[in-house]
Amino acid sequence: MRHLLSQPGRWSAPAAGADPWPRVAPLGRGASVPAQARYARRLSWTVGAIIGGIALLAIVGQINLQDVLARQAEADELATLARAHHEQTRVVSDGASALAAETDPARRLTRARELGDQVATWTSQHGALDPGEAGVLSAAESDRARSWFMGVTPQFQAIDRAVRGVVGAVAPDGRLTNAAIATPLAAAIEANESAYLAGIVEVGAAYDDLASGQLGDLRHTGQTLLLLTLGVLALAAVLVFGPALRWLRRCLATLRRAETEAHQLGDIIAASSDAVVGVTLDGRIVSWNGGAAAVYGRSGRESIGMPVADLVQDAGATSTDPLLSTLATLRAGGDPGGPVRFVAVHRHRDGGAINVSCAVSPLRDGGGSVIGMSLITRDETEANLLRGQLAFQALHDPLTETPNRTLFRDRLHQATARATRRGTLVGVLTVDIDAFRFVNDRHGHEVGDGLLRAVSHRVGTLLRASDTLARVTAGQFAILLDDLADGVAAEEVAHRVMAAFADPFTVDSLDITISASAGLAVSRAESSLGPAGTAPPDDLLHDAEAALANAKRGGKGSVVVFERAMTARARSRFRLESELRSGIRDGELVVHYQPVIHFTTGRITEMEALVRWQHPRLGLLAPADFIGLAEESGLILPLGRWVLNEACDQARAWQRLMPERETLVITVNVSARQFGQTAMVRVVEDVLAATGLDAGCLKLEISETVATGDVLRPMDTLASLKRLGVGLAIDDFGTGYSGLEALRRCAVDTLKIDREFVARLGADERERAVVGAIVNMGRALGMRVMAAGVERVEQLTILTGLGCDGGQGYLFAKPLPAEEVTLLLGASPRWSMSGPVQVVPESPTL
Repeated sequence: MRHLLSQPGRWSAPAAGADPWPRVAPLGRGASVPAQARYARRLSWTVGAIIGGIALLAIVGQINLQDVLARQAEADELATLARAHHEQTRVVSDGASALAAETDPARRLTRARELGDQVATWTSQHGALDPGEAGVLSAAESDRARSWFMGVTPQFQAIDRAVRGVVGAVAPDGRLTNAAIATPLAAAIEANESAYLAGIVEVGAAYDDLASGQLGDLRHTGQTLLLLTLGVLALAAVLVFGPALRWLRRCLATLRRAETEAHQLGDIIAASSDAVVGVTLDGRIVSWNGGAAAVYGRSGRESIGMPVADLVQDAGATSTDPLLSTLATLRAGGDPGGPVRFVAVHRHRDGGAINVSCAVSPLRDGGGSVIGMSLITRDETEANLLRGQLAFQALHDPLTETPNRTLFRDRLHQATARATRRGTLVGVLTVDIDAFRFVNDRHGHEVGDGLLRAVSHRVGTLLRASDTLARVTAGQFAILLDDLADGVAAEEVAHRVMAAFADPFTVDSLDITISASAGLAVSRAESSLGPAGTAPPDDLLHDAEAALANAKRGGKGSVVVFERAMTARARSRFRLESELRSGIRDGELVVHYQPVIHFTTGRITEMEALVRWQHPRLGLLAPADFIGLAEESGLILPLGRWVLNEACDQARAWQRLMPERETLVITVNVSARQFGQTAMVRVVEDVLAATGLDAGCLKLEISETVATGDVLRPMDTLASLKRLGVGLAIDDFGTGYSGLEALRRCAVDTLKIDREFVARLGADERERAVVGAIVNMGRALGMRVMAAGVERVEQLTILTGLGCDGGQGYLFAKPLPAEEVTLLLGASPRWSMSGPVQVVPESPTL
């Protein structure tokens, strides 16, 4: 029996139908606890937490799954051990009760032995729970569970001893009283039941603590791992996916941009006026834009698949067309190294030839292999025509379509070179239409243009095919006489040209009679004409122009042959012109003023402004020394404006200085060229506004030809100046051919008798009659009549007797600088008109 009870046993499963999860009612506690439901709920939480933890640990590789499962297994062992303790306690209790109630000694002995074996097995099992003998509980398990198991073992050992004692006390006959058996068992069980039940509670509490701790750890671990996982994912998104996404966005943007550029390039090619053609290596056309359809006259439908050789005008077997040769080079594997550019003649659909400029480039696949070529062609037919037109316009006069000065000089150089080789002569004849500007003013520029065309046509018929007629300036032509036998031939041509101006020119149903002046220069002297030796081409043209200048000064309709002395005069004149230009800029011009006397009162009523040039080399020059040059060179315009501004400013200064002179009138001469400019009225308005002079204190003197000519623009200008309030006078009246109607229409205020008529008064009675007629005519037209160049008392007496209003001249005062005129006006002189002319009172300035 002792041996039997001391044998180690095995835990057995509960009996069939027994409740493995009994309700335990601890001593001293009221309501029972549903252990199964609580365990299941907590177990579900634990499993859920474990599963969540495992999922997160599997993502980041941080959870040890085996460790968690081992802990769960240990928790299950604790629960199983607690149930076994409860079952064995119930078995001992039931066995003790049955043993005490058994009356049959034999069965009692048998029951006692069975009970002893169970208690021995139980005791041995509890002995195996010693930490030194078993490893069911690890060092990390609940201290409360460990202490209970270690404490309950001695208790079961005591029950074992009690049972052994009971069994040992059984008589051999098997008689044993209930008290003898039940008492010690009951005492042992009663002594240990309370501790046992408390131990059961301790085991449950320990398990609860263990499960709750593991659950909390797993929850904390799960939360930590979740945050860690999210952080790792965010960091991965920033470090890995961020650049990847940016790269993808750049790729997408590049693709979109490439797609957009491809569409734009396609639109550009489609809209291009140039032909853009794609050609395969076998010479077939595979692409054809609208520009190609326009250039070649073929639609894309009929061109696709067509041999590109059909575009070439000469595409025979021996053709050297650059397009076909380039295609052959590419087909043979050659590389032209870049676009091949050339000009060729291609064929239009209608069979006509097209002048085209081409650019051929190889087309390559993704691997760089040549798969064809692109052909870009531009129709140069219109461009060539336009270039020809531009070249013609650059070298020809657009009005007469004759060569201009540039082309004339080029042909002159060529002719001179030929003459040198052949030993012949070259002549240059310059022809200028006299007073051509007045034709424009009188009849308008359209008529003037028509006249130039008529002149070029008539003169051109007189020349040989080898000669050249060129228009070099407004009304000036130059004629190149090539391959002359002698100088006489050149002179004959010059006279024939001059004779051509004898008959009127018909322009727009108008018959216009004009004259011309000419200058002739010949390259080598064969007679009295021309300088000795061969002259450079440009010098020959300059010599002819110098001869023309002399012809213009000598009178209308004349021809002058160049002489060497003309060169010196021309150079001197050119130098003077340059100095005059500088003098205007540098302030070398000065204005002197000559008083105009009223014959009735003897007082000064006007001051005429007369320009002088204080030349640094030649001294003080009178107007006659440079005004003509200024007119020819165009410098009269800036010169005249300066004089007008200076005179008005000085007059206003005198008025401010001497208020009694507020009605003093300043008279300024205006040349025909000044008066003909379109901005004449604006110039006068600007000067008056700038100086502050009243318009009524300004009088402009113009020539008789300008005032009374049949010219619309001067008439309009006179009317505008009259409305402005400016006074108008005809200077040197009597030298022109004015009619009464013309005088009436020009609306001038004053007639000034030319000094030539005044100079002859007293010497010729006929001059007295002429002057009297002028005075009477002026009065009849309501004009004042003044005299210029009064130098003798006799002249003054005749003029006053004829009724002349006033005049000026050396008899009264010469032109004076502004400073002396200021003193003269301050003295308020009055000239006596009776007897000897004298100033009353006498002025010390005179």
